[in-house]
Amino acid sequence: MAYPDLPTTATGVRTHAVAGAPLLCDAREHGLTGDGTTNDQPALAALVDRLGDAHDADGRARIIYCPPGVYSIQDASTVWRTGVSLVGAGPGATRFVLSNSGDRAEPTPLAFYTAQQHGAGPDRPLADCTFADFEIDGSGVASADYNPLAKGLGLQYVTRGVFRNLYIHHTAATGLGCDFLQDCLIDGILVAGCGRQDNGTQMGGAGIGIGIGGWGSVERLNIVNCSAVATPPTASSWNSRTSRNCAHAASGSSAATPRATGSASPTGVPTA
Repeated sequence: MAYPDLPTTATGVRTHAVAGAPLLCDAREHGLTGDGTTNDQPALAALVDRLGDAHDADGRARIIYCPPGVYSIQDASTVWRTGVSLVGAGPGATRFVLSNSGDRAEPTPLAFYTAQQHGAGPDRPLADCTFADFEIDGSGVASADYNPLAKGLGLQYVTRGVFRNLYIHHTAATGLGCDFLQDCLIDGILVAGCGRQDNGTQMGGAGIGIGIGGWGSVERLNIVNCSAVATPPTASSWNSRTSRNCAHAASGSSAATPRATGSASPTGVPTA
């Protein structure tokens, strides 16, 4: 999408947002219904792309606000974009219900951006995104074989990201499965019953799984007030009600570092 040349500040952020891409978007004014029946995934993907293009043009971050409702996400996932945030009215009020009943080969996380599928890396990170105040129900996703991508959120190489006040439950693989997080915050996440299809020997399947090693010697991450319950007994689900600073050396692990089953790989193979 092409945008006219607009004046910018010294930092490269334009003083005026590009036309047609408001800084705060009500999802229901942009094609999503939240009626629990209509497949809202195509409208969400189109909106994320429009706002991502606008951010690329003017440097201004955008927020998608999803009012109370049940947003059905069917048979596809949305490739997330830098500078786009997703915010609801709170768990129980704003619910994203995932289903792959039309295509059991599709893992259908709510959002993903990975090295293997999308070329994510230290030179192509996902930046300045917040995911807050909503619920993800993964109980409608199932496949013949375990798929580690069947998460609630599956993002890699994120910088300045915030994950706050989310309830993620009954996903086939990891609930919150995000690798290689730099200068990020995970705050007040509850995951329950995640890793349903993990037989205890699979990669991933945790409640909260964070892969490490993609950014080099140090990755900085804070996890605060999170709980993971009713996950597979052999999965490395992290459960804490205290604040922990998870800066660590990528070549090893620390007691303060939540780990996915297996070791992290910067090649993009999902581990969390």
